[in-house]
Amino acid sequence: MDINILINVVVGLLAIFVPVIFSMMMRMFARNDGLVAEIVEDQKEITKSMSNCQSSMPREYVLKADYKSDMVEVKNMLSEIYTILRERK
Repeated sequence: MDINILINVVVGLLAIFVPVIFSMMMRMFARNDGLVAEIVEDQKEITKSMSNCQSSMPREYVLKADYKSDMVEVKNMLSEIYTILRERK
């Protein structure tokens, strides 16, 4: 038997049996108290939660790079204030 024929037979059998096995598994999970429906609903909730986090993160949190640049500005302003106060004495 030629190797190409063997490969074609194996791929053909997989093409037939994989969808059948997958549909059997889906039916088995569906019978199990709607497990698939629960998983789908949980996935939707997680997606919604992630979407909410992505929209609220920029408003509620500061990037590390922004924080560092702001702190440099604050330190420079404080340095200038201390210099002015020292000169007044």
